[in-house]
Amino acid sequence: MTTETKSNFFLDPLTLIATAVVTLGSTVLFDLESGTAMALAVGAYIFFFVAVLPIHIAQRKKHPHLLPICVLTIIGCFTGILWVIALVWALVDIPQPKEPA
Repeated sequence: MTTETKSNFFLDPLTLIATAVVTLGSTVLFDLESGTAMALAVGAYIFFFVAVLPIHIAQRKKHPHLLPICVLTIIGCFTGILWVIALVWALVDIPQPKEPA
């Protein structure tokens, strides 16, 4: 029997960064009122989660084009249209070649 380990390569750094933004955002990074700082920190967390959504989808589906989807996602966070292309590409099912028996 083989044991398969699940790797959350993209999830672990994202969780760490998002936690740091939420924790530090309300105390150090923003010199604003408490409510405004927390709203900005939560907004940044939500934006970051949505921004990397195509990467999560492609990783979970074991998409054969994971690296190009990652690149489009990172560039697309700033342009918008490339992010939509990366999301659609991550959602498209690509048939895997069957191994000979």
